[in-house]
Amino acid sequence: MKNVLSALCVWALLSSQAFAYGGSVTQPHPWTDSGSDTSQTVTLGSSTTAYSVGNAIVPASGTQSFSIVNTAGGALLQRMRLISNDTAGAWAAVSVNIDLWTAAPTGLTDHTAYAPSGTSGWIGQFQCTFSNLTYGDGAVADCKPIGVQPIVVLASGTTIYWSAYAATATGAITASKTLTLVEEFAN
Repeated sequence: MKNVLSALCVWALLSSQAFAYGGSVTQPHPWTDSGSDTSQTVTLGSSTTAYSVGNAIVPASGTQSFSIVNTAGGALLQRMRLISNDTAGAWAAVSVNIDLWTAAPTGLTDHTAYAPSGTSGWIGQFQCTFSNLTYGDGAVADCKPIGVQPIVVLASGTTIYWSAYAATATGAITASKTLTLVEEFAN
């Protein structure tokens, strides 16, 4: 019953465009998972230094982004997962915060204080807490929204940008390992 009520509230919000970022909504049925899961894998740099609390986690190259299905439409970001292929235990019980943006934030350097610029494009934040176990092929984290669950409506395009920082300290990491962010939508 709780899920049905949550879905009806989301539908009402999407219908009213209360959280629109300059776009319009085509009134999807948010209680039906469209199977619109996307993911992006980024490679971390060659440093093996542990991340301290508040350190930016920035890939060696490339932009951290993913796409929603609806061009200039709406999407409810239901859940995210963060996966590392580092098997050395560096991510065990670590929390990583993920910020979502309508434009790529600037001013981020790996292993330095997290201080992005571009707050006008900020959408929301998720906290990803890794299991206290490291599996044979890496570590996994379940990501939950901090505050209100983000309802994304873009003025144009389908790209959402993301940035990350360590909410708790990591152990010494293995060089050039990957992080994969998996997004689960109802659009």
